[in-house]
Amino acid sequence: MQDFVGAKGIIAAERLAELSKRSNWPGLVQLASHFGAIAVTGWSLFATWGSWWSLPLFVLQGILLNYLYAPTHECDHLTAFKSRWLNIWVARLCGFIIFNPSDYHRWSHFAHHRNTQDWQKDTELERPEIRTAGQYLLALSGFPLIRSKLMSIWKHAFVGADEWYLIPSQRRGVELAARWHVAGYAIAIGSALALQSWWVLVVWWGPFFLMRWSYMLQGLGEHTGLTSLCSSYVSRCPVLQAARFTAGG
Repeated sequence: MQDFVGAKGIIAAERLAELSKRSNWPGLVQLASHFGAIAVTGWSLFATWGSWWSLPLFVLQGILLNYLYAPTHECDHLTAFKSRWLNIWVARLCGFIIFNPSDYHRWSHFAHHRNTQDWQKDTELERPEIRTAGQYLLALSGFPLIRSKLMSIWKHAFVGADEWYLIPSQRRGVELAARWHVAGYAIAIGSALALQSWWVLVVWWGPFFLMRWSYMLQGLGEHTGLTSLCSSYVSRCPVLQAARFTAGG
């Protein structure tokens, strides 16, 4: 943000260090509960498909799947577990499910933290500026971001990774991971065809894509730059201008 709001001295350094200690078991318990909820909801969704009961289960499954970004994010920061290999492989598993390869996200996210709110270098500002309600709703749907993620996977798998912040060894890792993702998605489609089942759409891709907006409510606010976004949008939106005038703003 352009206008940083923060506070210091809220917690003692010793207490912060204590709270920052890493361990494996709390993360494993939380991960098991998350995947357990996905498994139970997915099974229930498949069992009730075609009835009204499937609607709330569909919504819940979509939310649970989309928020697998939480472990992906923490593991790519190497903070979810004490063991480095657990962080890496849990991030890869979750990243595969949410179409966000960890081997690429780790480095693009690092570039984001190094260049936060720099519109030329912040990798999480790589989207059209939001100036109208329609543009906001389109971004909120998550479909532009999904399209970007899928195109990125395809490009890295078959063309190559040429992002400015990647060194050669990172580029090779990103490209290899993208190829594994493409192979995995192809296997998922192949299994559905072989089983003559809609399982991929019912319990995975359908809920994930259609409920993407549930994550975007948080993601847009966090990463699009609230100060500049809101001031820019208010200045251009007649409805908000009228509301501010009515309120005496």
